Amino acid sequence: MENPPTILLVLALLCVSVVAATRTKLQSINNLDVVGICKSMVETQGYTCQEHQVTTEDGYILGLQRIPKGRSGNEIADRQPVLLQHGGLLDASSWLLNPPDQSLAFILADNGFDVWLANFRGTKSSRGHTSLSPDDDPIFCSSQNPNRQIQQLVEFICTTRGIDCSNLLAAIGGPNCCLNFSNIDALVEHDPQPTATKNLIHLSQIVRKGTVEMYDYGLEDTNIKHYKKPTPPVYNMANIPKDVPLFFSYGGRDSIADINDVGILLDKLRDHDRDKLVVQYREEYAHVDFIMSVNANQDVYGPLLAFFRLH
Repeated sequence: MENPPTILLVLALLCVSVVAATRTKLQSINNLDVVGICKSMVETQGYTCQEHQVTTEDGYILGLQRIPKGRSGNEIADRQPVLLQHGGLLDASSWLLNPPDQSLAFILADNGFDVWLANFRGTKSSRGHTSLSPDDDPIFCSSQNPNRQIQQLVEFICTTRGIDCSNLLAAIGGPNCCLNFSNIDALVEHDPQPTATKNLIHLSQIVRKGTVEMYDYGLEDTNIKHYKKPTPPVYNMANIPKDVPLFFSYGGRDSIADINDVGILLDKLRDHDRDKLVVQYREEYAHVDFIMSVNANQDVYGPLLAFFRLH
């Protein structure tokens, strides 16, 4: 990593994605006197951890945890920051449930990365708002401009680190094979996380229609009010710059992000630069295996680390 560090993003959504991102100025809130993920799940494993809050432009207060160095405590200059974004009905704790040598957040920290853990609004760490209550509907619907949430987290990290992230953020189930069953209680304790009913409706719309599009309000007039058109816009994967490094990992036994769905996504990326796109297929993996498998360190995280170092 001889070049100035940029920021990497890992999404636990349909698959694992890595993108470069942007920066603006945001105010940091450090050393929060709260018992949160840092104290309960990171510091107990011998790692340094910081609790941050990011107030978005529309008033949401998002929790953000940082693991700035590995358990050895060795300082590494210019650690490359990595932002881990959890999947639906989860929060940042999903990256920390296994022992340190099997959890991606700890593995990255021990391998020289500056690790940041995102929490979408509505989760335990992100239920605050400057003027509204969590009971106010529909303020905690993460489907409302989720890309902007991620972008503002990235901007906060870049500002905190003093990094010039000049590239704009480009894109923002089943029988599990290899679960660490000794940690199932931890998984059940932390997941599922709260989410808005609207998020589940949105997910069901995508499943029924077979199209990845914005939320459909069901009435043309309401859609026009939000989108200036009678139907919700489709997310255009072709807008992802062809030279942005992307890493995808998916499983053959995943009944949520199944092979056909991933194939549709990859087909939309067929013109992506071949040397910037890595696709990993694990035939024996189901949905939860990517964060809870006892073999994920070797099967998924090792190749992901190599990808980070290459780009």
